[in-house]
Amino acid sequence: MIGKEHKSVANRQLGDTTYLKRLDRDPASELQRQLNEKLTELLASKEISEHNSRKSQSRPILSPPKIHKPGNPERPIVSANDHPTKRISEFVDLLVSRLPSYVQDTNDYLTKLPPSDISEETLLVSLDVVC
Repeated sequence: MIGKEHKSVANRQLGDTTYLKRLDRDPASELQRQLNEKLTELLASKEISEHNSRKSQSRPILSPPKIHKPGNPERPIVSANDHPTKRISEFVDLLVSRLPSYVQDTNDYLTKLPPSDISEETLLVSLDVVC
């Protein structure tokens, strides 16, 4: 059950028209139906396995606090577990991870980077991209 405070934060975030647009209707059911039809078609033609054809369901939005930032702002996220695009995302991840330029995370980057390329004056940083 979602608490009153959590609902208030979620409603405030979802009402922010800077980054979000209110839709006249929820397209999730139709998108999920189309995806499931395509998965059934791909399974029937043996282009994907039974495991990869598993149907999926949409998930609720969560808003965990960012405890490393001042004021602990919350970030809205949607779990990808059983999400309609989860299997497609897994497939893309599999393909992309085989590219020589693929970097999984900071540790992967540091492992791939030859030690001689990092001087003591080097400052490693990360950033968020906003579209």
